[in-house]
Amino acid sequence: MKKELGGIFLLLHIGADKSISQDEIVIIMDLRAVNKSAITREFIENSKSNVMLATSQEQEVKSVIITEGKIYLSAISSITLKKRLTNMQTINEMAIR
Repeated sequence: MKKELGGIFLLLHIGADKSISQDEIVIIMDLRAVNKSAITREFIENSKSNVMLATSQEQEVKSVIITEGKIYLSAISSITLKKRLTNMQTINEMAIR
């Protein structure tokens, strides 16, 4: 279920003109961390039909965003994505007050 703020969905831009609802995000991971974990690599391999690319072909994948229904590969670093998400949550909290 998506939450709304004044009729506007809060979307996180993850690159290549792709945005996702913050409420769908389960985890944002650095690709290096994913590559170090055999269990996480196996999970992504088994979920290949749900993997979406949020980069152009010439961009290097830096992060993995796992949502309720899909896995996104992004050229934007996990640190930047997490900062954007934190900023969105702060704005959301300020608007509610």
